[in-house]
Amino acid sequence: MPEDHQKPRTRRAFFGDVLRLGAGAVVTGALLPQLARAMKDEKVVATIKLAERKELAAIGGFILLKDTPGGDILIVRTGKDSYEALNPICPHKECTVKVKSAELIQCPCHKSAYAIDGTYKSGPAKKSLSKFPFTIKDGTLSVMSEG
Repeated sequence: MPEDHQKPRTRRAFFGDVLRLGAGAVVTGALLPQLARAMKDEKVVATIKLAERKELAAIGGFILLKDTPGGDILIVRTGKDSYEALNPICPHKECTVKVKSAELIQCPCHKSAYAIDGTYKSGPAKKSLSKFPFTIKDGTLSVMSEG
């Protein structure tokens, strides 16, 4: 008998493997939500209580969070109940942008302009400011890392 020829598997061995895989899937399925929550919590790089931040009371209001584990983060109120968490570094030459008005964010180095939500408007940058994912729960805004 050639060496590469294997003996056929029995039904008992096959179904034993299926049961082991099924049990592993059940255990994994039960743990996945907890694992996902733990991974999400590890990505939080900044939290703020919105009611405590008077700078965000009006549309166009903003705060710059400096030196968070995710780097600097620009939080902007973009509407009655909406916000953006932006990377304040201009993609053109990596200068820190400034909020100029309730409608305009601008790079002081070469005048690239962005809407208040970080969308590119004009200038040499040619692309929008990158955004951080975030959640708002019970009045607390939590910013996650960009990756």
